[in-house]
Amino acid sequence: MDAPVQRGGGGGLNGSRPLTKAREGGEHRPVDWARGWLGLACLVGCASGPVVPHATPRSIPGEPLTFAICGDMRSDQGPEPGAPPSPQGQLFAELVRRRPAFVLNTGDLVTRGDRAEDWRIFDAWTAGLRSARIPYLPLLGNHEYYGKNDVALAEYWARFPELERAKWYSLRAGPLFVLFLDSNLNELSDEERGTQRLYATKAVQSAEQDPEVAFIAVAFHHPPYTNGPHPPAVDAQQELLRPLQFARKLKLVITGHVHSYERFVQAGLTYLVSGGCGAPPYPVEIDPSRRRFAPAYDGPAERGYHFVECTVDRGALRCAAQVLEATGFVELDPFAIESSTAPGAAEAYDD
Repeated sequence: MDAPVQRGGGGGLNGSRPLTKAREGGEHRPVDWARGWLGLACLVGCASGPVVPHATPRSIPGEPLTFAICGDMRSDQGPEPGAPPSPQGQLFAELVRRRPAFVLNTGDLVTRGDRAEDWRIFDAWTAGLRSARIPYLPLLGNHEYYGKNDVALAEYWARFPELERAKWYSLRAGPLFVLFLDSNLNELSDEERGTQRLYATKAVQSAEQDPEVAFIAVAFHHPPYTNGPHPPAVDAQQELLRPLQFARKLKLVITGHVHSYERFVQAGLTYLVSGGCGAPPYPVEIDPSRRRFAPAYDGPAERGYHFVECTVDRGALRCAAQVLEATGFVELDPFAIESSTAPGAAEAYDD
């Protein structure tokens, strides 16, 4: 079964064939997501020279569907022969071992978007995913915009040519529909912001009406809810999420930016923060008298390096953080979300 993605920036949405691009006006056409994994070099004009671009294999399985979430992986140093195992190396080796249907990155792939060396480090850390042909689906974080935007975005798109220069797009994989948005609103023109909002609304409307879609997730970099050092992204909440409140199938918001793990539930919607894929981790506030929001996961201040593994099966979306510790990976905060059509779904968050 082929799975679709659609490019925005002139985008739309799709059903469940190869990740596809949608033109303005609603025209959809399939895009060959497999090409980047076949070792094609970057076309002329890539800022850092030839690279092996990322892309998505033609087939993403239906139920049960397992995928991973991994964000804020930026690093100033790549793998070195003979060096002690690094967090990035262990995280990506474990992802390759588990072989999820795809990896969703929550942004900040590199430290500085216009620096060629940073992208070569990114290429080195993700080489195992490319070799295993595990799809790596990115979001634009604030660090992708660091430096000269035209150079930075050229580096980003060089690795993901199937996006065809889109800053937002969507994925349909079995019963799951994921909308990828750009929350760097200050980096977008008024026209781009309006186009993104329209794209998001049309995409979610289509997924909401599709009987084969059980869950809708929206992913962007900056978290509306966090007890970390960064302020909550109120503008993203208002501009990107509020227009989508009509969707009963919208169950999960996936973000990064904060180098930790957090989970909140607000009005029946789960907000996940996962930014522990390699950037230096830092604590979140856990004192009830000082934190901004009451979390659904009330763990220690330090959550460490991690990725999140999710599985969609039998009307439920089940996730848990996989935290890197000295003895290996330990599961943290397992939780489940029922689909809108599952028995008892209306009571899923009553407690």
